[in-house]
Amino acid sequence: CPPPPPYPYQLGNSESEWAELDAVVKFIKGLPGRNKPIRFIGYSLGAAIMGAYTLQNPGNVESLLLLAPVFPPKGRWSGNPAAPFGRPSEAQTLPMSTPALTWGFPMLVGTKTGFRMGLDGNPALREPDIVDLAWEACMDNDPLGSKWGREVAPGEYEGILRYRNTYWWGWNDQTVPHQNPAGTRVLGERVPVLIIYGEQDRAANSPATLPDPVRFSVPALYAAVPGPKKLMFCLAGSGHSLVWELTAKTVHHMSKQWFKNGQVEGLTSGSYFRDPDGQLILLP
Repeated sequence: CPPPPPYPYQLGNSESEWAELDAVVKFIKGLPGRNKPIRFIGYSLGAAIMGAYTLQNPGNVESLLLLAPVFPPKGRWSGNPAAPFGRPSEAQTLPMSTPALTWGFPMLVGTKTGFRMGLDGNPALREPDIVDLAWEACMDNDPLGSKWGREVAPGEYEGILRYRNTYWWGWNDQTVPHQNPAGTRVLGERVPVLIIYGEQDRAANSPATLPDPVRFSVPALYAAVPGPKKLMFCLAGSGHSLVWELTAKTVHHMSKQWFKNGQVEGLTSGSYFRDPDGQLILLP
């Protein structure tokens, strides 16, 4: 539709994301024989939602596996240590609409060309035809967006990738050390944490020149986790889409060990670089 959008606001926020996740958790725990903590897997921005949820609801989470996690060390939060997951001062009234170029619309969109570029961090690690397969899966998930975009054949469209514009908070170096209950650290103590990311990931490790809310760093997340039960692997050559690269086999291998034994290659803590030959090098 022509601008302005009929709904000139962001569509999601941390509270709505946490509520949706909590609904899923309650559904799973309500199944026969499933009333127990759940193993979480969070990819990219999903790490920010699942991580902050875990800090507030540690009894619901057995372990936390974060793939290419988005973490802004100086990201938005309430600014109140007594209520760290409350709304930031600028967001006391939701939804947000200003600045309009950031929050004045509900959905973000992307093209297949942009999608392909996002997978080109290291083409040598990209499996043949994975872009087409991944794009097809995304389009199958969106019957409306799949009918948009450029026309590739009479009556057939390439599609547009749509995802909601979300104002999120509560995931930074002030909240990650949260204790629940007081005196007991959640991440790395009550809930073990495994982090896996790619060496060439420029989405989860953004330039230092970017403003604080979008200045991301995976190593900073590892450093912020206060407990000893934390483990991190940086995979050589891999990018942000490591689950769609040849490194997916490594991720599967590591996650299987993590879920079965609570460790990877016999390790339960530490930060490591995994080279192309599979050798692990301890990072400082």
